[in-house]
Amino acid sequence: RPPRGIHADRIQQSAARYVVAESSGKPVAFGVIHFEGDPMWQRPEQVPIVMDLYVAPNLRGKGIGSRVLRALESSARERGFSAGERLCLN
Repeated sequence: RPPRGIHADRIQQSAARYVVAESSGKPVAFGVIHFEGDPMWQRPEQVPIVMDLYVAPNLRGKGIGSRVLRALESSARERGFSAGERLCLN
């Protein structure tokens, strides 16, 4: 589990969108989509990328991650993007 606040400094960046899912007022999932590239990424500058998607282990398989991903994709469409990329690692 990442330390509390690890993403706090990044949330205010306009170059990314964070989505947090809550259950009973507690965070149970989150996802991040990045809209600006990094020189280390080998992808076109105009394609957003989802690099983080996490769901609490006891809540996996319930569609929470899918809803977070749809919210991230919707955010990309709102910014005018028609395509995106997902980086998946286990």
